[in-house]
Amino acid sequence: MSYDLLPFDFTRIPGGTKYLATNFAGECCLLSRSDLFAIVERKVSVGTALYATLTSKHFITAPDSTAAFHLLAAKYRTRRRYRPDLASLHIFVVTLRCNQSCTYCQVSHCSHDEPGMDMSEATAMGALDFAFQCPSPAIKIEFQGGEPLLGFDVVRRIVEAAEERSQREQRSVEFVLCSNLYALTQEHLDFIARHKMAVSTSLDGPQPLHDQNRIALGGASHEHVARSIGLARDRLGPDQVAALMTTTRASLGAPEAIIDEYIRLGFLSIVLRPLNPYGFAAKQWKVLGYATDAWLDFYRRALTYIVKINQQGVPFREEFSAFFLQRMLTPFGDGYVDLQSPTGCGLNVLVYDHDGGIYLSDESRMLAAMGDQTFRFGNVEETRFSDFIFDPRFLALIDETMCEGVPECIECACREYCGSDPVRQYRISGDFVGNKAGADHCQKVRSVVGHLAELMDSDSRARDVLLSWV
Repeated sequence: MSYDLLPFDFTRIPGGTKYLATNFAGECCLLSRSDLFAIVERKVSVGTALYATLTSKHFITAPDSTAAFHLLAAKYRTRRRYRPDLASLHIFVVTLRCNQSCTYCQVSHCSHDEPGMDMSEATAMGALDFAFQCPSPAIKIEFQGGEPLLGFDVVRRIVEAAEERSQREQRSVEFVLCSNLYALTQEHLDFIARHKMAVSTSLDGPQPLHDQNRIALGGASHEHVARSIGLARDRLGPDQVAALMTTTRASLGAPEAIIDEYIRLGFLSIVLRPLNPYGFAAKQWKVLGYATDAWLDFYRRALTYIVKINQQGVPFREEFSAFFLQRMLTPFGDGYVDLQSPTGCGLNVLVYDHDGGIYLSDESRMLAAMGDQTFRFGNVEETRFSDFIFDPRFLALIDETMCEGVPECIECACREYCGSDPVRQYRISGDFVGNKAGADHCQKVRSVVGHLAELMDSDSRARDVLLSWV
């Protein structure tokens, strides 16, 4: 047959017999080995379903036609056009003090009454000034800890100062409080509601699992967070309260129970977040950790259950899958920091520690707490935003995390769905890129994308559910 091939990559789906083929606009096809050979040998017949699919997704084109090139270029420009405003997310670590002792805590938190562990007002105002030096017209400020409710006076001061400054400079500002909610009071809720703050908490599943993972000083961690979620949702509205779970070894056998608990407490989605190798989690990895294959089995089992309950009329979404589906099925980008090329660390997000230290991500602050200052870029009291953004170390990091120029990434069929995580790669391998062939990040992305592609290809009812998430 007479047609021209357009550029595309392909890879065999892990554990399967089919191949995932993608082009640089993110269009994808699931192909058998014989289909793949037929395409390359130009033996796909006009009028077949495969020919129509390959033509519509710009894998092949009629000879001497330029229309497909222009359409492909338009999709590529659309995908690449998206880039969040420079450093629009700013994380303030207002205290290291905490009233819980989570088994997997990724930072070196301290006792709830430890002195000298709160962000001072001078440091807070210095960090706020640094954040407002960035050119973004819209700024999001996220409060973390420790437990930020234990340093709520600093939170108040930052919110009020940020609102005043945003009005003066005609910029928008929004706030997120990341809290275990153990110490939540009505006074906190009144302030949060008055300033239209969103709340994000941690929920690892039903009571036995949550209490095993997240140990509170006064006990009954799950009881407190469940009650506080209800209070916050009633006061702030259902869309203003979110939760995040962390998968430990104890979670692996209970995906259905975890999902049921989220639904019971009124949530409409979940992120099946794997454990990160930082802080206490790194020290207790032999107890809490697991191989990537174990998490992938957990993920597939959880996704099967989520699809099933959707088919039974219960709307519920898995957000990690939704990120990939948007990239697989649309030409539009998104702001998921961990899956950006070049890295979103520093470009999308900046973190200010309680002592004023400037970091590229929360994970890089975690690494610093373990004694490695590689990703610390000065202090808010002596560093300006222009110093940071033109720092040769930061520019080198951006250069090295462009997937389009990284060995193996450049030929990977999942390149358009993936991104760089230099902090994790550095933690594991000692450099920003790492060995892609053996990287757990790459294994996870390839397996999740492949599973989603196979599910949509083989099960029309599952495909309808997944499409509804995009």
